[in-house]
Amino acid sequence: MKRLILALSLNLALFSLPLAQVRAQSPLTLQEILNEVHRSHPDLLACKQEIRQFESQIAEAGLLENPRIEAMGEDFLGSASVSDQDYMQFTFSASQNIPLSGRLNAQQAVFKLAQEVQKNQCMLRQRQLDQEVSKHYLEVLLWQENLSQLKEMQVLAEKLLGQTEKLIARGRLNILERTLPSAEAERLGLEIAQSELQLKLSRQTLFSYGTATSETRVGELASLIPLVPPTEKPEQIQARHPLYLVQQLRLDQAKLEVELQKSRSFPDLNLGSALRWHPQSQDLGINLVLAAPLQLFNQNQHGIALAQSQLEQSRLELERLRQNQLRELHQLMARLKQAHQRASAYQKSLLPLTRDHLEKLRVGLDAGKFNVMHVLQAQQQLLKLEQEALNARQEVARLELEFKLWLSS
Repeated sequence: MKRLILALSLNLALFSLPLAQVRAQSPLTLQEILNEVHRSHPDLLACKQEIRQFESQIAEAGLLENPRIEAMGEDFLGSASVSDQDYMQFTFSASQNIPLSGRLNAQQAVFKLAQEVQKNQCMLRQRQLDQEVSKHYLEVLLWQENLSQLKEMQVLAEKLLGQTEKLIARGRLNILERTLPSAEAERLGLEIAQSELQLKLSRQTLFSYGTATSETRVGELASLIPLVPPTEKPEQIQARHPLYLVQQLRLDQAKLEVELQKSRSFPDLNLGSALRWHPQSQDLGINLVLAAPLQLFNQNQHGIALAQSQLEQSRLELERLRQNQLRELHQLMARLKQAHQRASAYQKSLLPLTRDHLEKLRVGLDAGKFNVMHVLQAQQQLLKLEQEALNARQEVARLELEFKLWLSS
């Protein structure tokens, strides 16, 4: 527990430093690379701008229509005014449409949900970038570990070659026994050169997503493999998935659309007032107008039916998505458990036994009980098992990354 608290405090201290200073002090973790991508990637910046554009639409949806101002002259310059009759009069009016049944609030609610849908779409895009960056980060760690193992095996091969040459000098082996360990050392040298090239290319690809350079240090493969397996239920994880949240918001948006269409069945109330002036008598008067259209031919039944159909479609799509995601998540967790068991078997039993066997053969070689071929075969078997163990760790790390992307929604 003390070690865990110390590690957490160190991580918090590192995050409080500038990123360039953190890189200089410790390897760059996957989360630090992802944080930098989240801050600076053009796709995510454009996505945030699209979210901001909804602010004006939300504000506009809650505004009343502009009032209407009219000026009317009755019998203006007509025959009655020419014949000195006092029919002519002027009317100045102002009117305002007032929507009923909370239509403005309903319109705002629809745009607010559309904004939430856009936010989750941006989150999905971010998850796609996270998957790409995580895949390249994992590839770098794998090439690093592969290169480290090859160098360790090269040391063993050169040590075996040195032992062989000493035994040849003592006359206990003939000169032909030098061929195999020499060829093995050469082969490992070629593989190291290829691994170094692949590691360089992988690092360049990884850091092309951010501002870091290919010389920046990264962590180790073990950092992606947690000591404690996840304890959450698949249903809890799936409920936080952005794609599920987007579909849930679309269902809520469809419900609000139904309410909005129902509110449009209510007529707008038109309230107006007018000032009337009769020039001849200098009489002033005020007119009041209260009007509403008759909903005889169109009561918006088709709009309501369409909205209800879209609501039912959204419900079905959400249920289909829920079933598919739960099935996929159950399979992922099962594969993750199997991968952990396989990697543990290599680390706890197979590799220790093979290393112990190789050491005994090396001791027997000095004593003249075994020849170089026996040691070389055991060394090649160890290299093969270490490669298989690396593949097992790779599978665990890949599945852990995939699982973390579910958890980090």
